Amino acid sequence: MTTLDTNGYRDLLATIERAGATPLTSLEQYLLAHHLPNWYPLLRDLTPETVVFPEDAELVTELKSLTWPAFFLKDY
Repeated sequence: MTTLDTNGYRDLLATIERAGATPLTSLEQYLLAHHLPNWYPLLRDLTPETVVFPEDAELVTELKSLTWPAFFLKDY
């Protein structure tokens, strides 16, 4: 299974181009629209409060410190 992280999307673009087609969405556009740390600041007023933790964060501790009644986790 291929993930569409930065490298996965870059591979998809290369596959599209090797097939002789032109991708509609550049890597930069994809990362801006689909990677939360990139789009959230632009839409902060239109979406629920969001926190992005560093990769090495202790999630249990971080989540408890928020004192939110409910939440969901999403990877990007």
